[in-house]
Amino acid sequence: MIQYTQQEILSEELRIRERLRKCDDEGLRDVHDLAAHVASWTEKVHAAARADYTSSRAKDVRAASARGTRHPR
Repeated sequence: MIQYTQQEILSEELRIRERLRKCDDEGLRDVHDLAAHVASWTEKVHAAARADYTSSRAKDVRAASARGTRHPR
């Protein structure tokens, strides 16, 4: 879900940036700045979620290895 949100906000930020090239409006700049901020935030959240998932999987694999069993994929 986070990855989808990240992709959507990046697409929207690019669309707004393209509009800014045609029409340099202060309100549109503000919306673009907000979209860029949200895009940056979602990127960080996505990276943190991936790191948590990877850490969790590694912990499960280590536990299974310690028990002498294979970890299911």
